[in-house]
Amino acid sequence: MNRKTSKTIDNIMLVLFMMCLSLHAFAQSSQWTKVEIPNICSFEIPEQMEIQGENYKALTDSLQEKYLKVSPSLDKVLIQQKGLNELNKEAFKLYARIMIETQITPPGEAEALTTPLQFSDSELQEFEELFKQGILEEFKKFSTPMRLLKLEPVQIEKINGIDVITIQYRRQLKQNIPVVVKVYFFNNYDRMHIITMSYRETEAKIWKPLYSKIILSFEFYDRKPVDIKVNNSIANAQGIDSYKNALTTLYGNDWLLTLILSVILTWGVGLTPPLIVRYLIFRRPLSKIASIIFCTIQGFCNLIIFVSLGSESKTHFALFLIALASYYIIHKGWNNVKVSPKR
Repeated sequence: MNRKTSKTIDNIMLVLFMMCLSLHAFAQSSQWTKVEIPNICSFEIPEQMEIQGENYKALTDSLQEKYLKVSPSLDKVLIQQKGLNELNKEAFKLYARIMIETQITPPGEAEALTTPLQFSDSELQEFEELFKQGILEEFKKFSTPMRLLKLEPVQIEKINGIDVITIQYRRQLKQNIPVVVKVYFFNNYDRMHIITMSYRETEAKIWKPLYSKIILSFEFYDRKPVDIKVNNSIANAQGIDSYKNALTTLYGNDWLLTLILSVILTWGVGLTPPLIVRYLIFRRPLSKIASIIFCTIQGFCNLIIFVSLGSESKTHFALFLIALASYYIIHKGWNNVKVSPKR
Protein backbone atom coordinates (compact mmCIF):
# COMPACT_ATOMS: atom_id res chain seq x y z
CA MET A 1 0.00 0.00 0.00
CA ASN A 2 1.56 3.30 -1.08
CA ARG A 3 1.49 6.51 0.87
CA LYS A 4 -1.16 8.14 -1.32
CA THR A 5 -3.56 5.22 -0.92
CA SER A 6 -3.02 5.17 2.83
CA LYS A 7 -3.85 8.87 3.07
CA THR A 8 -7.04 8.38 1.04
CA ILE A 9 -8.20 5.58 3.37
CA ASP A 10 -7.46 7.79 6.38
CA ASN A 11 -9.59 10.58 4.89
CA ILE A 12 -12.46 8.17 4.23
CA MET A 13 -12.29 6.84 7.77
CA LEU A 14 -12.31 10.41 9.11
CA VAL A 15 -15.37 11.27 7.06
CA LEU A 16 -17.17 8.11 8.26
CA PHE A 17 -16.24 8.92 11.84
CA MET A 18 -17.62 12.46 11.52
CA MET A 19 -20.81 11.07 9.96
CA CYS A 20 -21.26 8.69 12.90
CA LEU A 21 -20.81 11.58 15.31
CA SER A 22 -23.36 13.64 13.39
CA LEU A 23 -25.90 10.82 13.36
CA HIS A 24 -25.38 10.23 17.07
CA ALA A 25 -25.84 13.93 17.80
CA PHE A 26 -28.98 14.01 15.66
CA ALA A 27 -30.37 10.97 17.48
CA GLN A 28 -29.66 12.61 20.82
CA SER A 29 -31.36 15.86 19.75
CA SER A 30 -34.48 14.14 18.40
CA GLN A 31 -35.48 11.73 21.14
CA TRP A 32 -39.20 11.03 21.23
CA THR A 33 -41.29 9.58 24.04
CA LYS A 34 -44.42 7.48 23.53
CA VAL A 35 -47.47 8.52 25.54
CA GLU A 36 -50.40 6.14 26.07
CA ILE A 37 -53.91 7.04 27.22
CA PRO A 38 -55.54 3.69 28.12
CA ASN A 39 -58.37 2.62 25.77
CA ILE A 40 -58.12 5.96 23.95
CA CYS A 41 -54.92 6.46 21.98
CA SER A 42 -51.15 6.61 21.92
CA PHE A 43 -48.83 9.24 20.45
CA GLU A 44 -45.26 10.49 20.62
CA ILE A 45 -43.82 13.78 21.86
CA PRO A 46 -40.32 15.24 21.30
CA GLU A 47 -37.86 15.95 24.07
CA GLN A 48 -38.81 19.64 23.86
CA MET A 49 -42.20 18.81 25.38
CA GLU A 50 -43.64 17.14 28.49
CA ILE A 51 -46.94 16.03 30.02
CA GLN A 52 -48.32 18.69 32.31
CA GLY A 53 -47.49 17.71 35.90
CA GLU A 54 -49.00 18.55 39.24
CA ASN A 55 -46.90 21.60 40.14
CA TYR A 56 -47.65 23.64 37.04
CA LYS A 57 -51.23 22.31 36.84
CA ALA A 58 -51.93 23.47 40.40
CA LEU A 59 -50.55 26.91 39.54
CA THR A 60 -52.57 27.28 36.32
CA ASP A 61 -55.76 25.93 37.91
CA SER A 62 -55.53 28.47 40.72
CA LEU A 63 -54.94 31.27 38.22
CA GLN A 64 -57.88 30.15 36.11
CA GLU A 65 -60.21 30.10 39.09
CA LYS A 66 -59.05 33.45 40.47
CA TYR A 67 -58.44 35.56 37.38
CA LEU A 68 -59.98 33.92 34.34
CA LYS A 69 -63.19 32.62 35.95
CA VAL A 70 -62.71 29.21 34.32
CA SER A 71 -63.06 25.99 36.32
CA PRO A 72 -60.27 23.46 35.67
CA SER A 73 -61.23 20.25 33.88
CA LEU A 74 -60.13 16.78 34.94
CA ASP A 75 -60.84 14.94 31.67
CA LYS A 76 -58.03 16.39 29.55
CA VAL A 77 -54.42 15.45 28.86
CA LEU A 78 -52.15 18.45 28.31
CA ILE A 79 -48.73 18.53 26.66
CA GLN A 80 -46.58 21.65 27.14
CA GLN A 81 -43.08 22.98 26.54
CA LYS A 82 -40.51 21.22 28.66
CA GLY A 83 -39.51 22.83 31.95
CA LEU A 84 -42.87 24.16 33.09
CA ASN A 85 -43.37 21.31 35.56
CA GLU A 86 -40.20 22.45 37.35
CA LEU A 87 -41.33 26.09 36.96
CA ASN A 88 -38.16 26.81 34.99
CA LYS A 89 -37.97 30.52 34.13
CA GLU A 90 -36.53 29.82 30.68
CA ALA A 91 -39.49 27.59 29.84
CA PHE A 92 -41.92 30.47 30.41
CA LYS A 93 -40.35 32.35 27.49
CA LEU A 94 -42.02 29.91 25.09
CA TYR A 95 -45.62 28.82 24.65
CA ALA A 96 -46.82 25.47 23.27
CA ARG A 97 -49.86 23.41 24.18
CA ILE A 98 -51.40 20.20 22.91
CA MET A 99 -54.70 19.19 24.50
CA ILE A 100 -56.29 15.76 24.01
CA GLU A 101 -59.98 15.42 24.91
CA THR A 102 -62.47 12.60 24.41
CA GLN A 103 -66.22 13.21 24.43
CA ILE A 104 -68.51 10.16 24.79
CA THR A 105 -71.51 10.03 22.43
CA PRO A 106 -74.36 7.51 21.94
CA PRO A 107 -73.17 4.47 19.90
CA GLY A 108 -73.39 5.16 16.19
CA GLU A 109 -73.87 8.92 16.54
CA ALA A 110 -70.32 9.51 15.32
CA GLU A 111 -68.92 7.86 12.20
CA ALA A 112 -66.57 4.92 12.62
CA LEU A 113 -62.89 5.87 12.80
CA THR A 114 -62.02 4.73 9.27
CA THR A 115 -65.26 5.81 7.57
CA PRO A 116 -64.66 8.38 4.78
CA LEU A 117 -66.29 11.72 5.59
CA GLN A 118 -68.52 13.37 3.02
CA PHE A 119 -69.95 16.81 3.74
CA SER A 120 -71.49 19.40 1.46
CA ASP A 121 -70.19 22.96 1.43
CA SER A 122 -73.26 24.13 3.33
CA GLU A 123 -72.69 21.51 6.05
CA LEU A 124 -69.06 22.57 6.43
CA GLN A 125 -70.12 26.22 6.66
CA GLU A 126 -72.69 25.32 9.31
CA PHE A 127 -70.02 23.47 11.30
CA GLU A 128 -67.72 26.48 10.97
CA GLU A 129 -70.42 28.83 12.25
CA LEU A 130 -71.21 26.60 15.23
CA PHE A 131 -67.51 26.33 16.02
CA LYS A 132 -67.13 30.11 15.86
CA GLN A 133 -70.06 30.63 18.22
CA GLY A 134 -68.57 28.11 20.63
CA ILE A 135 -65.19 29.87 20.63
CA LEU A 136 -66.73 33.28 21.22
CA GLU A 137 -68.78 31.89 24.11
CA GLU A 138 -65.61 30.45 25.65
CA PHE A 139 -63.81 33.77 25.22
CA LYS A 140 -66.59 35.51 27.18
CA LYS A 141 -65.66 33.45 30.23
CA PHE A 142 -62.32 35.25 30.45
CA SER A 143 -62.27 38.41 32.54
CA THR A 144 -59.37 39.72 30.44
CA PRO A 145 -60.07 40.55 26.77
CA MET A 146 -59.64 37.61 24.38
CA ARG A 147 -60.16 38.24 20.69
CA LEU A 148 -60.69 36.00 17.69
CA LEU A 149 -58.42 37.49 15.01
CA LYS A 150 -59.05 35.08 12.15
CA LEU A 151 -60.94 31.84 11.55
CA GLU A 152 -59.85 29.64 8.65
CA PRO A 153 -62.40 27.57 6.68
CA VAL A 154 -63.19 24.06 7.87
CA GLN A 155 -61.16 21.39 6.11
CA ILE A 156 -61.25 17.60 5.85
CA GLU A 157 -57.71 16.24 6.02
CA LYS A 158 -56.50 12.67 5.73
CA ILE A 159 -54.18 11.68 8.59
CA ASN A 160 -52.76 8.16 8.51
CA GLY A 161 -55.60 7.14 6.20
CA ILE A 162 -58.29 8.62 8.49
CA ASP A 163 -60.58 11.49 7.45
CA VAL A 164 -60.36 14.23 10.06
CA ILE A 165 -62.27 17.51 10.39
CA THR A 166 -59.83 20.36 11.05
CA ILE A 167 -60.18 24.06 11.69
CA GLN A 168 -57.54 26.70 12.43
CA TYR A 169 -57.78 30.16 13.97
CA ARG A 170 -55.72 32.94 15.55
CA ARG A 171 -56.51 34.41 18.96
CA GLN A 172 -55.02 37.16 21.08
CA LEU A 173 -55.12 37.92 24.80
CA LYS A 174 -54.84 41.67 25.46
CA GLN A 175 -51.86 42.91 23.44
CA ASN A 176 -49.87 39.70 23.73
CA ILE A 177 -48.38 37.92 20.75
CA PRO A 178 -51.17 36.18 18.78
CA VAL A 179 -51.52 32.42 19.17
CA VAL A 180 -52.14 30.02 16.31
CA VAL A 181 -54.59 27.21 17.16
CA LYS A 182 -55.47 24.16 15.09
CA VAL A 183 -58.18 21.71 16.17
CA TYR A 184 -58.57 18.12 14.92
CA PHE A 185 -61.85 16.19 15.27
CA PHE A 186 -61.58 12.39 15.07
CA ASN A 187 -64.89 10.47 14.86
CA ASN A 188 -64.80 7.07 16.56
CA TYR A 189 -68.30 5.48 16.60
CA ASP A 190 -69.29 6.20 20.21
CA ARG A 191 -66.91 9.07 20.96
CA MET A 192 -65.24 12.13 19.52
CA HIS A 193 -61.52 12.71 20.00
CA ILE A 194 -60.51 16.38 19.92
CA ILE A 195 -56.86 17.38 19.61
CA THR A 196 -56.04 21.07 20.00
CA MET A 197 -52.55 22.31 19.11
CA SER A 198 -51.47 25.88 19.79
CA TYR A 199 -48.31 28.01 19.77
CA ARG A 200 -47.29 31.67 19.50
CA GLU A 201 -47.07 32.64 15.84
CA THR A 202 -43.58 34.06 16.41
CA GLU A 203 -42.46 30.55 17.45
CA ALA A 204 -43.86 28.79 14.37
CA LYS A 205 -40.38 27.70 13.22
CA ILE A 206 -39.93 25.85 16.51
CA TRP A 207 -43.28 24.16 16.97
CA LYS A 208 -44.92 23.79 13.55
CA PRO A 209 -42.48 21.11 12.25
CA LEU A 210 -42.78 19.20 15.53
CA TYR A 211 -46.58 19.40 15.54
CA SER A 212 -46.76 18.00 12.01
CA LYS A 213 -44.85 14.92 13.24
CA ILE A 214 -46.80 14.60 16.50
CA ILE A 215 -50.21 14.51 14.79
CA LEU A 216 -48.98 11.74 12.49
CA SER A 217 -47.92 9.67 15.50
CA PHE A 218 -51.47 9.40 16.90
CA GLU A 219 -52.96 5.91 16.97
CA PHE A 220 -56.53 5.59 18.27
CA TYR A 221 -58.25 2.53 19.66
CA ASP A 222 -60.79 1.72 16.93
CA ARG A 223 -64.25 1.58 18.54
CA LYS A 224 -65.87 -0.82 16.08
CA PRO A 225 -69.54 -1.78 16.64
CA VAL A 226 -68.60 -5.45 17.10
CA ASP A 227 -66.18 -4.47 19.87
CA ILE A 228 -68.94 -2.54 21.63
CA LYS A 229 -71.22 -5.61 21.51
CA VAL A 230 -68.46 -7.83 22.87
CA ASN A 231 -67.78 -5.37 25.69
CA ASN A 232 -71.49 -5.21 26.49
CA SER A 233 -71.67 -9.02 26.53
CA ILE A 234 -68.73 -9.14 28.91
CA ALA A 235 -70.36 -6.51 31.10
CA ASN A 236 -73.64 -8.44 31.10
CA ALA A 237 -71.83 -11.65 32.00
CA GLN A 238 -70.06 -9.85 34.81
CA GLY A 239 -73.42 -8.50 35.97
CA ILE A 240 -74.91 -12.02 36.01
CA ASP A 241 -71.92 -13.28 37.98
CA SER A 242 -72.34 -10.44 40.48
CA TYR A 243 -76.04 -11.34 40.84
CA LYS A 244 -75.16 -15.01 41.44
CA ASN A 245 -72.56 -13.99 44.02
CA ALA A 246 -75.17 -11.90 45.82
CA LEU A 247 -77.61 -14.82 45.88
CA THR A 248 -74.86 -17.10 47.20
CA THR A 249 -74.16 -14.62 49.98
CA LEU A 250 -77.84 -14.50 50.94
CA TYR A 251 -78.88 -18.14 50.52
CA GLY A 252 -75.62 -20.13 50.45
CA ASN A 253 -74.11 -22.28 47.71
CA ASP A 254 -77.41 -24.13 47.14
CA TRP A 255 -79.27 -20.89 46.60
CA LEU A 256 -81.28 -22.21 43.62
CA LEU A 257 -82.64 -25.18 45.58
CA THR A 258 -83.32 -22.91 48.56
CA LEU A 259 -85.32 -20.48 46.41
CA ILE A 260 -87.36 -23.30 44.83
CA LEU A 261 -88.21 -24.80 48.22
CA SER A 262 -89.03 -21.34 49.55
CA VAL A 263 -91.50 -20.70 46.71
CA ILE A 264 -93.12 -24.14 47.16
CA LEU A 265 -93.39 -23.67 50.92
CA THR A 266 -94.74 -20.12 50.72
CA TRP A 267 -97.39 -20.78 48.08
CA GLY A 268 -98.13 -24.32 49.25
CA VAL A 269 -98.89 -23.21 52.82
CA GLY A 270 -100.72 -20.14 51.60
CA LEU A 271 -103.00 -21.75 49.04
CA THR A 272 -103.80 -25.06 50.77
CA PRO A 273 -106.56 -23.61 53.05
CA PRO A 274 -108.61 -21.94 50.28
CA LEU A 275 -108.34 -25.08 48.13
CA ILE A 276 -109.62 -27.25 51.03
CA VAL A 277 -112.47 -24.81 51.81
CA ARG A 278 -113.50 -24.48 48.17
CA TYR A 279 -113.27 -28.07 46.93
CA LEU A 280 -113.50 -30.31 50.03
CA ILE A 281 -115.69 -28.49 52.56
CA PHE A 282 -118.17 -26.29 50.69
CA ARG A 283 -117.61 -27.71 47.21
CA ARG A 284 -118.91 -24.50 45.69
CA PRO A 285 -117.86 -20.82 45.44
CA LEU A 286 -118.40 -18.53 48.43
CA SER A 287 -120.05 -15.12 48.40
CA LYS A 288 -118.04 -11.94 48.13
CA ILE A 289 -118.39 -11.04 51.83
CA ALA A 290 -117.58 -14.57 52.98
CA SER A 291 -114.51 -14.65 50.68
CA ILE A 292 -113.20 -11.32 52.04
CA ILE A 293 -113.65 -12.45 55.65
CA PHE A 294 -111.89 -15.75 54.94
CA CYS A 295 -108.96 -14.12 53.12
CA THR A 296 -108.51 -11.51 55.86
CA ILE A 297 -108.40 -14.13 58.61
CA GLN A 298 -106.07 -16.29 56.51
CA GLY A 299 -103.77 -13.31 55.85
CA PHE A 300 -103.31 -12.62 59.58
CA CYS A 301 -102.68 -16.32 60.25
CA ASN A 302 -100.08 -16.52 57.46
CA LEU A 303 -98.37 -13.36 58.76
CA ILE A 304 -98.08 -14.87 62.26
CA ILE A 305 -96.73 -18.12 60.82
CA PHE A 306 -94.09 -16.49 58.61
CA VAL A 307 -92.90 -14.06 61.31
CA SER A 308 -92.55 -16.93 63.76
CA LEU A 309 -90.49 -18.82 61.16
CA GLY A 310 -88.02 -15.90 61.03
CA SER A 311 -89.16 -13.99 57.94
CA GLU A 312 -87.31 -10.62 57.67
CA SER A 313 -89.48 -9.15 54.93
CA LYS A 314 -90.75 -5.65 55.67
CA THR A 315 -93.63 -5.64 53.20
CA HIS A 316 -94.61 -9.34 53.05
CA PHE A 317 -95.75 -8.69 49.50
CA ALA A 318 -95.95 -12.44 48.83
CA LEU A 319 -98.71 -12.73 51.46
CA PHE A 320 -100.70 -10.04 49.68
CA LEU A 321 -100.43 -12.00 46.42
CA ILE A 322 -101.50 -15.19 48.24
CA ALA A 323 -104.57 -13.37 49.60
CA LEU A 324 -105.56 -12.26 46.08
CA ALA A 325 -105.08 -15.79 44.72
CA SER A 326 -107.11 -17.22 47.62
CA TYR A 327 -109.96 -14.79 46.96
CA TYR A 328 -109.97 -15.81 43.30
CA ILE A 329 -110.06 -19.54 44.20
CA ILE A 330 -112.96 -19.45 46.64
CA HIS A 331 -115.10 -16.75 44.99
CA LYS A 332 -114.74 -17.48 41.25
CA GLY A 333 -118.01 -18.79 39.83
CA TRP A 334 -120.26 -17.38 42.57
CA ASN A 335 -122.37 -15.40 40.09
CA ASN A 336 -123.13 -18.63 38.21
CA VAL A 337 -124.41 -20.47 41.26
CA LYS A 338 -128.17 -21.02 41.20
CA VAL A 339 -129.86 -21.65 44.52
CA SER A 340 -132.63 -24.25 44.17
CA PRO A 341 -136.04 -23.22 45.69
CA LYS A 342 -137.12 -25.00 48.87
CA ARG A 343 -139.84 -27.56 48.51
